[in-house]
Amino acid sequence: LCKKSYYDFFIEFWDTVVQDPLIENWHIEKICNELQKVGECVINRKPKDYDLLINISPGESKSTVCTILFPAWLWANDPSVRILSCSYNSELSIDHSKKSKDCILSEKYKRLFPHVEIRRDSSAKGKYETTAGGERKATSTGGLSTGKHAHIIIWDDPLNAQKSASEAELKSADTFINDTLSSRKVDKLNTPTIGVMQRLAEDDPSGIWIKKMKEGRKKIRHLCVPATSNYYISPPEWKKHYTDGVMNPLRTGLDVLEEAKSDLGERKIAGLYG
Repeated sequence: LCKKSYYDFFIEFWDTVVQDPLIENWHIEKICNELQKVGECVINRKPKDYDLLINISPGESKSTVCTILFPAWLWANDPSVRILSCSYNSELSIDHSKKSKDCILSEKYKRLFPHVEIRRDSSAKGKYETTAGGERKATSTGGLSTGKHAHIIIWDDPLNAQKSASEAELKSADTFINDTLSSRKVDKLNTPTIGVMQRLAEDDPSGIWIKKMKEGRKKIRHLCVPATSNYYISPPEWKKHYTDGVMNPLRTGLDVLEEAKSDLGERKIAGLYG
């Protein structure tokens, strides 16, 4: 069941990487299902249908869903998959990679998926390989993504929120995402890229992708999951899952948003939560 369904895998293996109980919300299953569609193309070495862009508020388990447990699920199905992941700094990237490894080395994972073995001579926190030829490589914005080319690329918060007002930082992130990472694909046409972030500026990496999509230069499946229904939602049918206009009332209710608004101001709230 865990091999066939990434969502079931996520529920089962949450406690291998997070100590706190999982607070379930509808968006987790929806995003898991979207990731699985992309992952199945990789596992079966089929041409990608699109790249996946996920814009979602902070504090909604996005990294655990997209960057930590998803690679472990890919290996459960095919340990030869090569994965390249990045975030805005190496510490965060390596932390995601380490937690993914914690899942893979857990007793439960080893019992259910004994065919997945990490090579002893290649088992660093930020770069490790399987005996089947798979690889997980963690890098950071502006870093060198040396090594084998990847079957799938995941970028997760490639831009530091504290530096997003800097034109130089924006340009560095966009160049890294669209030039450097794109050169590290096994197949430029068929290696999918998954991007996940909160919006930080008009021309952040998400904005560049969306602009290319509107111009017909890039095929993207865009998931936009704001904290409230006052903002643009994609796909639009997901709006029906909002409770009194709130996406996740248990974690990001109106009281939380009001407090954040007083601390951050309207503009930052629109980016982070809208």
